[in-house]
Amino acid sequence: MFQSLWQTGMLWDDNFPAEIELQWRVWKLELNDLHCIAMPRAYFPFSPAEASRFELHGFGDASEAAAAKSPDDVRVSFVTAKSRVAPLKKLSIPRLELMAALLCARLVCYMRKELALDVEACHCWSDSKVALGWINGDANRWKPFVANRVREIHALTPSQWWRYCLTEDNLVDLASRGCSGPTWLRGPPETWPQAEWEERIEGLEDAATVINPGGYSSFERLIRVAAWCRRFRHNTTLPASSRRTGTGLTTDELKEAERIWIRQEQIHAFGSQDWTCKSMTKMLCGLNTFLDEFGVLRQVTLGRVTANDLRVKNNKYEEVQLRITALTAEYDGGTRTMEQFLKAIAYDVPQPVNF
Repeated sequence: MFQSLWQTGMLWDDNFPAEIELQWRVWKLELNDLHCIAMPRAYFPFSPAEASRFELHGFGDASEAAAAKSPDDVRVSFVTAKSRVAPLKKLSIPRLELMAALLCARLVCYMRKELALDVEACHCWSDSKVALGWINGDANRWKPFVANRVREIHALTPSQWWRYCLTEDNLVDLASRGCSGPTWLRGPPETWPQAEWEERIEGLEDAATVINPGGYSSFERLIRVAAWCRRFRHNTTLPASSRRTGTGLTTDELKEAERIWIRQEQIHAFGSQDWTCKSMTKMLCGLNTFLDEFGVLRQVTLGRVTANDLRVKNNKYEEVQLRITALTAEYDGGTRTMEQFLKAIAYDVPQPVNF
């Protein structure tokens, strides 16, 4: 009813629509039956000292049940429940299930701290395989809505706590919240529901080059376009108050864009990102190279720089670039002209060749 009122857009002093008013009157009449609902004040009909093990089970609708194993059998008792009205913005069922899972994770952690019991194990149940797939996956793979909630769930509960149960076994509706949970909850873990997962191992494809360097008239223009693209991507992940604004690019943004292209060309030149493999070690032998904090391969400056080496000092380190392809312009003036161009932009080519 509360959600329906918000959807109508009515004001505080407006009269209820006929349909909602009827629901309200029925709800008021049902309040007279509250005295028929009885809940035991104690969780269990025995002393906690007599139990050998306590477990806390949370279900994806944010209802909770605590189970204690006595010397003779398993007793299940309702602990607490929490609900939240679904947002007015239309969301897919899996996303709503994920929100319910997050609410469940928060409540399980809260009750585990508040209960004066030594809870040995916790289990979180959901009847949504899609939501469980998100929870058991890497949050960085998902879109922001899913990723943010999965990260919080991971911070509250380990993924090993999460299990799958059938929809009919999930404590969903209001009438079932006072029950003692599904019958299998009293049995050993071997009898609990097991999800049939299809295991697939997929390799992540390399990201395609979004910007074609050959389509720009100068290296400086290429760097500026890359910097603007990075700013746009950065701003899409932040709220409006934290976004980078302004009509001009900062020095740090330009340097970062340049470093990205340097790394790109180094990977293209070597054909690998593994700088420690045998083939890479052989290729870099004698160059005194190392990776800096930005992942750029650099070279330690040893001795005097000669004209033939064309190495430009930069805080005693030099950026190594073994092959200049489309990142630079296509020059036809031979090796000497290319060397002069590379010297202007401070790149190192240990073995320059004609392009």
